[in-house]
Amino acid sequence: MRVIGMLVALALAASCGNDTGPKADLRPDGKKPDGKVVDGGRPPDGIVLPEGTKTPDKGPGTGDCDPAVIGKFCNDSTPCAKGWCLQLDSTKKIGVCTCDCTADDTATPLVNEDTCPHPGFDCSPDELELSSGKKARICMKRCSPKTGSNECDGKLSCDPLSAAYYFGYDVFDTGYCAEAGCSADADCPVLGATKCDPAASPSTCASPETCIKVSSTAGYCGKPGKCDTASGLCTAHAAGKATAKIGDTCKSDYDCAGNMTCMPEDDNTTLKKEGSTCSAASECCSGKCVTGKCTKGLCTVNTRAGYCTIWGCTAGSTWADKKCPTGSSCNLWYLGGFCQLSCDMTKADTCRNNPSDLYGDYECRAWNNVVFAVGGKQVKVAETPVCDFGTSIRCSTFTGASIDCTTLGFDSDPSNTTIENPTKMGCRGLDGVALTDKVSPIGYCLDDTGSGTNKRNPMPTP
Repeated sequence: MRVIGMLVALALAASCGNDTGPKADLRPDGKKPDGKVVDGGRPPDGIVLPEGTKTPDKGPGTGDCDPAVIGKFCNDSTPCAKGWCLQLDSTKKIGVCTCDCTADDTATPLVNEDTCPHPGFDCSPDELELSSGKKARICMKRCSPKTGSNECDGKLSCDPLSAAYYFGYDVFDTGYCAEAGCSADADCPVLGATKCDPAASPSTCASPETCIKVSSTAGYCGKPGKCDTASGLCTAHAAGKATAKIGDTCKSDYDCAGNMTCMPEDDNTTLKKEGSTCSAASECCSGKCVTGKCTKGLCTVNTRAGYCTIWGCTAGSTWADKKCPTGSSCNLWYLGGFCQLSCDMTKADTCRNNPSDLYGDYECRAWNNVVFAVGGKQVKVAETPVCDFGTSIRCSTFTGASIDCTTLGFDSDPSNTTIENPTKMGCRGLDGVALTDKVSPIGYCLDDTGSGTNKRNPMPTP
C-alpha cells in the first residue's frame, strides 16, 4: 500500500480557502451540518466579544482558567465568574465562558505547554479572530457528541463541528461545549429548494412550510426537523427521503435521508473574473482577492446536481446518526468530515455517472493515500477512494508540497501490481487536457474519465 504523508496545515488551508468550491464550513444556503441555520454566514461572523467584558489583549494567562467556570453558559445578564464570555451569536443571547491560554508546542512532544485545566480542556492551537478585532487562543471544555444526554451546560451543546471551527484538524472523534443547542424542532429546519424573503409578510411559502432565514437578506422555505432536547443536537428527521444514499443527486434536504444533508448545486459562474475590482475573496472566481483585484481562476458550477452527504462524520464513533453507512467513507479533508460514496480506482467512470453530471464534476480520488500527522499519529484522510467534488481540489492546493494531483490517482489495492495511476489522475483543465504546470491556478485534480455523459462546452473562461 502506498501511503503518503502530508502536513495538516496544508489540508486546512485548502479546504477553507477555496471560496469557489463546496463550502467546507457552511453550505451555500448557510446551513450547518447538524441541521441548525447560522444567521450571518460563516460561523466566525457570529462570534463577538461583548462590550464591557475583559478583553484578551493582556496576552495569554492562566489565572482565570477555572475548570469550574470554563464551558459554562453565559450572556450579558449571566456573566462568567472568571475569565470572559465568548458570544456565540450576533444577538449576544448565547455565550460560553472561556479564558486566554497558551497552546501546546508541537515541537516539544514530551512536554505539554497547554495551560488549560487538565484533563478535559484544550487550548486552541491558533488564535481565534473575533469580530471585535481582538485575537486570542481560547480554552474550551471537551465533550463527546451524542444524543440522549448532554455533557455541556444549560443551553450549550456538544456540536461535532465545534472541534473543526476552533481546533482545525488537530482533533477527531470529539467536540467542545461551544455551540448553542436546539430546544425545539423548529430550531432544526429541513430546507427545501425554494428561496423566500424572510422579511415578507405574508410568507410566500406553501403550508406547512415557513420561510427559514439563512442570512440577513435570504431565506429558504422549509419544515421543522427534529431536536433531541436531551443533548441540544439536531438529529435525524422524517421529512426527507428514507431510501436516499450517500452521493445521490438532490435539490434540497427533502431529497436526502433524515440524517443526511444536501450539498446543493452552487453556481459561481456569475462571480468576478481575473482583474476585476474586488473587496473580498468570495467575490472572485479564483477565491482570491489580492490588492483589490481578482486573481486568475475559472468560474465554475460546483456540486453539480447536488450531493447527499452526512456532514460531521468525525463524530461517527459516538453518534450513530453521523456514522457513514456501508459503501461510503468519511472524508476528513472537509472540516467536520463529509461522508462520500466509495469508488473503485480501476472503475472510476462509475463515480456517479449521472447524465446531468459533466466531465470533472465528480472524481474518484484516492484520499486513502494521504494522511494527516496528528499528535504523533498518522490518520488517513479517508479509508477508501471516494467520489469527491471535482472542482473542490485545485492543482494549486499542492503548491510547495512534495505531492501533487497524481497522488490522488494511485491505486492502493495491493493486488494491483501493474497500474499505479489507472485513471491518469493529474492536473487538468475542465476540458480534460493535461496541463504542464502541476500547480496551475486554472487546473483541477481530474482523471481522464467522465462523471457523466456530457463534456463542458463552451468552457468557462478565466
